[in-house]
Amino acid sequence: MTESQIRALMEAVDRADQAGDVAEAERLVAKALTSAPDHPGLLNAAGMRALIGGRAAAARPLLERATTMDPASPSLWLNLALAHRELGDESAERDVLEKALALDPRFYPALLHKARLFERQGKRKAAAQMYHAFLSCLPPGVPPVRVAVQAVGPIRPRAIGRGWHAHQGGQQQGPQFHPCVVGRVHQIGR
Repeated sequence: MTESQIRALMEAVDRADQAGDVAEAERLVAKALTSAPDHPGLLNAAGMRALIGGRAAAARPLLERATTMDPASPSLWLNLALAHRELGDESAERDVLEKALALDPRFYPALLHKARLFERQGKRKAAAQMYHAFLSCLPPGVPPVRVAVQAVGPIRPRAIGRGWHAHQGGQQQGPQFHPCVVGRVHQIGR
């Protein structure tokens, strides 16, 4: 299966999701995986669909295989970390986040999730340091609150099916960070 055929199938998945036809979307993902079982983007899309559907145990092997097929993608490692988080395996979650950050130390979604991991573990100082690193690594013009909400809020299936690494930009009103995010860093650092 060519990349353009895979892209067309994933666009069909998006259309099925938009129409609310989950069964059709799942059928198309299964068809794509049958045709290209080693494609990391398809494995990621299938894994994230399982994760969104509350099937973290089914998502993990798909996401593990995606990282095996494309070990240089920090986004794939991050998605695997999300599966480990949902399964309650903090050690594996941390290890996988470290792999993402070894590939790209400024990969701000992984920095944010590592900060949240430290916060869940009660490691307030480490969490504050990671939140600071997250804020320091945001690209110019990306509002921290939007990124944080996207990263920690509900995942939308359409964003996963489309780009596998979807990111919605936005316009920041000024050079400073939003006070809610900065306040959270200061609150945790106490």
